[in-house]
Amino acid sequence: MAILTVNSSQAFTNAVLSAGDGDVIKLAPGTYSNILIKNASFNNGITITSADPNNPAVLTDLTVRASSGLTFSSLDLYNRYDQNLAFQFMGSSNLVLDNLNVSGSGNSASAMNAQLMIIRESSNIVVQNSDFGFGWHGLNLFNTTSANVVNNFFHDLRTDGVRGGGNSNLLIKGNAFTDFYPIGNDHPDAIQLWTTNTSGSAANITIEGNVVFRGNGGPTQGVFVRDVGGSQP
Repeated sequence: MAILTVNSSQAFTNAVLSAGDGDVIKLAPGTYSNILIKNASFNNGITITSADPNNPAVLTDLTVRASSGLTFSSLDLYNRYDQNLAFQFMGSSNLVLDNLNVSGSGNSASAMNAQLMIIRESSNIVVQNSDFGFGWHGLNLFNTTSANVVNNFFHDLRTDGVRGGGNSNLLIKGNAFTDFYPIGNDHPDAIQLWTTNTSGSAANITIEGNVVFRGNGGPTQGVFVRDVGGSQP
């Protein structure tokens, strides 16, 4: 196992591409942008974290595609440029997102226009101990298998905390949701799952031990699950 410390966006992506199983990549304090990780797979995994947990590295965007065996921990994912879905995990597996601060640039409801994160067509995902705030939606999950969303804090959002469709073997547990600020026709839900534009039935979904409280925001529905077409249980 090697421990690599990097201090630039290019060095970061190069380190991932050259890493071996079990390596730890530490990001020096600073800002990292235009990060694309593609076709990076590790049987025993690698960890990407901040070199200084008290001064975490800031990623303004992150796209992971067709990759496996990655753990991201103790990082600030700050959507500084109000980019929709600046943090994307697509077609990947065996990912751990732990102790992340995922935030948008909106400091008022009218400025919360960016969805923060999407995980699509992926499997064996853990999102835990993380903070999602100051965006339109928090976490989008589409066509995932075996995703665990555990012990996260969703707050200061316009509409939904956790949302999506086509997910099976899904666990949403021990999360807290508060301070939602809808505008116009927004209909906020802490957790919303549906079947629109999904290709298969969803099964084995567990939602338990979550707390939804209004706080200083507007009224928010707790859990909303629906089958839009009547054919995708």
